[in-house]
Amino acid sequence: MIKQFRFAFAAGIAVGMFTSSGVANATTCPQAISFFNSCGGVASCEQFYTSRHPECFGSSSNTAAGAKVIQGTSLEQMLAISASVGNRATVSAPPGAMADSGQRKGLAAGNAAGKWNVWASVAESDMKYDRGGFRLAGDLATDVRTNKFDARIQNLVVGGDYQLAPNLALGLSAAFDNGSGSATSYNNVADASKPVSTSGYGYAPYLGWQINKDWALDATVGWGNGKSTVDSSVKTDSKRFFYGTNLGYTKWHGNWQVTGKGSYLFGQDKSGDANNNGVTLANTKVTNEVGQFRLAAQAAYWMNGVMPYVGLAYASDGRSSTATEDQKFATEMGKNAWVWSLGANFISIKNAMTGGIGYEQETGRDRSKSSKLMANINVRF
Repeated sequence: MIKQFRFAFAAGIAVGMFTSSGVANATTCPQAISFFNSCGGVASCEQFYTSRHPECFGSSSNTAAGAKVIQGTSLEQMLAISASVGNRATVSAPPGAMADSGQRKGLAAGNAAGKWNVWASVAESDMKYDRGGFRLAGDLATDVRTNKFDARIQNLVVGGDYQLAPNLALGLSAAFDNGSGSATSYNNVADASKPVSTSGYGYAPYLGWQINKDWALDATVGWGNGKSTVDSSVKTDSKRFFYGTNLGYTKWHGNWQVTGKGSYLFGQDKSGDANNNGVTLANTKVTNEVGQFRLAAQAAYWMNGVMPYVGLAYASDGRSSTATEDQKFATEMGKNAWVWSLGANFISIKNAMTGGIGYEQETGRDRSKSSKLMANINVRF
């Protein structure tokens, strides 16, 4: 009874302050955290404040932000690995061009370029989420609320692998990421956006298997760590775990190359309690997970070492979070998306080197948009 009274009393004061002149226009994270600390450990009271300003309790507490960070880090690393394995397994040139160069095709033929392969991939992802016009479940205030997240994540992935057998390669990759953006949640009137910065790294062994001349399989498992800072004072550390597998198909029709790929990618980000200016905010741990199925197709045309391409992928996400129901409702986004891609690959058959640049645009989600610029290089020796 005392706990319920404490919660009602604290929440009543907060609602009054949030909706009073001046404070409602710009609720700061220090204010939200102060109300959180006044709860005295009462879970329902703490959840009242974390659901209204999730960005103030670590970026992972905003489940939209958490899902987007997983997409731009762990899932991006696995996509880069799969692309590299595909480039290693089959040199991107028509059979006639390969024969003229004196090279033999693919892992299955024991590529004469050498058993070692090193590669690198860079990407910059621009991610936006905007959820407006909703009410939180059980909200004491009756006003309409909004939640926004906007971030840009740069990701560098490097790797190397060795050909264990004519059709089998084993490798290791490392990834490093940095991100910056802003997060906002408010009721009726615009709250001040809070700056968000993220960083992290991941490492992952992987396996590439050339099943036959057309089909190839790759698999990855990885671990990593991440950090986020919100409003210059709220810091959160997290542990990453991810795994995925991709089954690819490649077929040449004259100078046209047609490829297809089916994928399952899983990423988990498990954050600890947030820390505000050196003080731990108890009970703010959050675990976010994203499991994504992808079906992709691409068509490319050989032009004497240059291959422009266009591609389309369908992605379907399954997400889970240990954030409160209010937080999850506040940050829901569309489950399915179409990913359009456009770019060009550059091939030097003689030097066993490939590279490429490309652009991707994700569309079809109800409240979320993403785009990506990327470049890569592979060298066999």
